[in-house]
Amino acid sequence: MKVTREQITEEEKQAIRDSLPEVDDIKNEELRERVILAWAMALKETSFTSLEDVDSGGRKGFPMIEHVRGVANMALGAAEGMKKVSPKISINSDILIAGALCHDIGGPFQYDPNNIRRWNKEIGLMGSPAIRHPVYGVHICMRAGLPLEIVHIVGAHSPEGDFLKRSVECCIVYHVDCLWWEIIYREKHNQPSPWEKEEYA
Repeated sequence: MKVTREQITEEEKQAIRDSLPEVDDIKNEELRERVILAWAMALKETSFTSLEDVDSGGRKGFPMIEHVRGVANMALGAAEGMKKVSPKISINSDILIAGALCHDIGGPFQYDPNNIRRWNKEIGLMGSPAIRHPVYGVHICMRAGLPLEIVHIVGAHSPEGDFLKRSVECCIVYHVDCLWWEIIYREKHNQPSPWEKEEYA
């Protein structure tokens, strides 16, 4: 189901604000509102009713909301640490936080149980998944009118980005995303994450 911007209600936008308080760290009001709109659109096109219902990477016990917020906060911390010792480095904080908050915006589509069932019935026809979350995230962000700098981060934060040169902000999100998984997997399972041997999801 393709949702238009006009179909998103103020209540749905407020639910995103409540789930992602870090959006308030985005100083540019228009960018902040487009991030909120994009997430509301992404969620409404799935069977999920809230961000809290989505498992990050489709893995039980790894809430997407925790992952997205963790990556956003870690990305800001990395940028602040870098600027502290190398103040001449140019990092756009608004682009960084917006990109970090949106990096997995295609996740609800990829991990929607209805989509997974549909794809698994006809793997030979559609593949499984038919489209990974970075690609679908690009689709959502462009429809929501987010700037290309954010679209780039969303599309290149996973292995798809290995085929291009990542921006500085995208490099931060890419590495912090991997780091979050390494830390949380050791904490919850007391072992290295499966992505040390498998393709990173």
